Amino acid sequence: MRAFALATPLLVTTILWLLSKTRFEHGWRIAPWQALSQITSLWALTLFAMVLLISSRSRTVEKLYGGLDKSYRMHGHLAKIALALAVAHLLFLVAHHWGDETQVRSLFVPGDFWPKNLGIAGLYLLVLLVAITLFRFQSYQAWLSTHKLTGIAFLLGGVHAVGAHSDIRAYEPLREWAVFLIVVGGIAWIYKSLLYPFVAQRYAYRIDEVRTLGAGIAELKLWPISQRMNYEPGEFAFISVMGRADIPAELHPFSISSTPAQSGLRFSYREAGDYTKRLREARPGDAVQVFGPYGEFTSYMLYEFKRQIWIAGGIGITPFLSMLAYEARNEDIKTVWLFYSTNTAAESVYHDEIEQTAATGLDHIHYVQHLRERDGLLTAEAVRRHVGDLQDYAVLLCGPPVMMREMKRQFMALGVPASRIFFEDFSFV
Repeated sequence: MRAFALATPLLVTTILWLLSKTRFEHGWRIAPWQALSQITSLWALTLFAMVLLISSRSRTVEKLYGGLDKSYRMHGHLAKIALALAVAHLLFLVAHHWGDETQVRSLFVPGDFWPKNLGIAGLYLLVLLVAITLFRFQSYQAWLSTHKLTGIAFLLGGVHAVGAHSDIRAYEPLREWAVFLIVVGGIAWIYKSLLYPFVAQRYAYRIDEVRTLGAGIAELKLWPISQRMNYEPGEFAFISVMGRADIPAELHPFSISSTPAQSGLRFSYREAGDYTKRLREARPGDAVQVFGPYGEFTSYMLYEFKRQIWIAGGIGITPFLSMLAYEARNEDIKTVWLFYSTNTAAESVYHDEIEQTAATGLDHIHYVQHLRERDGLLTAEAVRRHVGDLQDYAVLLCGPPVMMREMKRQFMALGVPASRIFFEDFSFV
């Protein structure tokens, strides 16, 4: 599904561009550099529209890409490719006009043709935003604000593409497709940047407790003011603390570690950045807006797999806490092996809770505490020694990205197909 969602818009764009050439009576009559400049600009427009759509936090779009964490990682990769294509479009135009100094200069300096001026402005804005990102000229909160300007750059470039003297404007199907991409990307950008905090599904909570567990791990407990949020074990949500000048007003994602059977919400997180450290200043009674839930790394989505291996690295235990509490109490009996890997025993802040929760369930829940200072790196072979035959097991991974990539490689080497290996990119949340 994800590959189809990625390939289809690019395929439509390419086919329509090729068809636009059939309007010439004597076949292909476009210079090679000019052709390359056209197709790269169209691909850039298509990918930028997809980038804005993917980042809109739409539940429908999220499902197409296998979860919001994967959507956002895809968003980052596509944005880099789209930027490279936009730059390539300009370079191919330079090559096409090489030798004509006036024409080359007109590609960088505004003139009397407004579509070209919009394209120049959009490209300069993109370069500025990339420079701000690469060289970190501002705080993360300030970067979030400037990052919203990418939508303006997209609209400028889109209007430039449609308004310029080219086959895009001359060939109606291609023109209509380009307009459709601009509208989709523009609506997604307006929704995410301007409307989301006001129209997205959200719930009113108040802070019940903020506490530090040690090893840089903290918890935020919330209580519903009116309607509680329904969610599946393993999902996450965005929160915004209201009315606190000392805590940034941004929407921040957190994995849910409580169980849906509870009325309150518990978020477990590592104090790794400015925002999470500022949460120490929050006090019981502070109002919080909760947006969500999000995520495809859930018991519900993996219902078909009755034998599962859960591997958590450090704070990657968070979604498994919710899933474990759920599995320990429901009647849908699964065989679950949970491996909780940390450097030291002191970092295993949820060890006691896991033991107690597992003990309340049936004997189908097995728990292994793995300490790297004692046991070395956790490997798929070590897991197999505990579990036995891996046939029919689904493997769920949550932890540092390098750990998840390596564990996936090892399990595949042991014969577990990629279709039965799932992961939550908790570096996003």
